[in-house]
Amino acid sequence: SMDSSQEPPNSSTPGPFDGPQWPHQAPRAVYLAVAVLMGFVVASASVLNGLVIVVSVRHKKLRSPLNYILVNLAVANLLVTLCGSSVSLSNNISGFFVFGKRLCELEGFMVSLTGIVGLWSLAILALERYLVVCRPLGDFRFQHRHAASGCAFTWGWSLLWTTPPLLGWSSYVPEGLRTSCGPNWYTGGGNNSSYILALFVTCFVMPLSLILFSYTNLLLTLRAVSA
Repeated sequence: SMDSSQEPPNSSTPGPFDGPQWPHQAPRAVYLAVAVLMGFVVASASVLNGLVIVVSVRHKKLRSPLNYILVNLAVANLLVTLCGSSVSLSNNISGFFVFGKRLCELEGFMVSLTGIVGLWSLAILALERYLVVCRPLGDFRFQHRHAASGCAFTWGWSLLWTTPPLLGWSSYVPEGLRTSCGPNWYTGGGNNSSYILALFVTCFVMPLSLILFSYTNLLLTLRAVSA
């Protein structure tokens, strides 16, 4: 259960949904400092990502296939802010996860989903630039359908790997100061460890490798051109 995954035996610490976690996890000042930080993140991320979306909607010239993934990235980041940072802000003010177990699971899922969409968006963006600049496919033209497919892939792939904890392969639990939720990194055991390893490979190693491959080739191509 969620409580047993968070509590050592014979602990007098309240559960993450019971009440203030300070001074058990950290001093009250730490929770307030994180709340201030989250307030800054919510404000700045909402404005900046919102501007990207609004400007892209209003100006037709910006609706090029290569900009689709930038809008996708902005949408994902805005959802991370709304579903994660704002929840963390209110929880840190209170000092515990005030919304209960069900919303903890939902927050963990939404932050994982949209966070991974953001990371894969960066990978697809790098791949797009590689295809356009390095032209490994010859006269391949980057079309609207290719851009839409790239965006659809980020959401489909992320859903594939963030849904399992809702269905019993690992779980979403309060983490850190217990004011936000994420995949269960703590408990160990085959069920949790196998999921974390799968998530690490498919949603971190793979996009990072694609980014490194694409930008390495881009740099080599640009150096060759400038030489």
